[in-house]
Amino acid sequence: MSKKTAIFLLGVFALLSLSVTAAKAAGYFGLEQTANRAGYEVQATDPSDTIRTVITAILGFVAVVFFVLMLYAGFTWMIARGKEERVSLAKDMFEGAVIGLVLIFAAYALTNFILNRLSNEPLGCCSISDPAGNVTKSDTTNANCDSSGGKWSSVKCEEKAAQ
Repeated sequence: MSKKTAIFLLGVFALLSLSVTAAKAAGYFGLEQTANRAGYEVQATDPSDTIRTVITAILGFVAVVFFVLMLYAGFTWMIARGKEERVSLAKDMFEGAVIGLVLIFAAYALTNFILNRLSNEPLGCCSISDPAGNVTKSDTTNANCDSSGGKWSSVKCEEKAAQ
């Protein structure tokens, strides 16, 4: 790794660290009170939401870097003027940037999938009545129960029956 690359990566890391720190510190400078006075409802964030925000910001920044690298490779190819070694360098750079973008999008999709699975709503008991008066109970999330037209309770069905 060259000295320039190491300095660049260190600078990127420092900027990302500062932006995450600034985003966290923003909550301590009256933004919550201002939002409340303006009529916005401020909710406590889940740690998985914070992790998702940080990972999304990092992956977004890296995707922009790869996109700029693609533009630079295309520009290099255009001004190569038929010199085979420069065209070859530009092609390799473009290919690496495309592979990098694909990997970044795959990492984003995988991260989103995992965090969605980890941060699902808690299960509770959903009671659904049919027209004949029969009641069906099942453990599900509040959102699924609401979409089925049922009545949701935060206690699981087995625990509710034992009470």
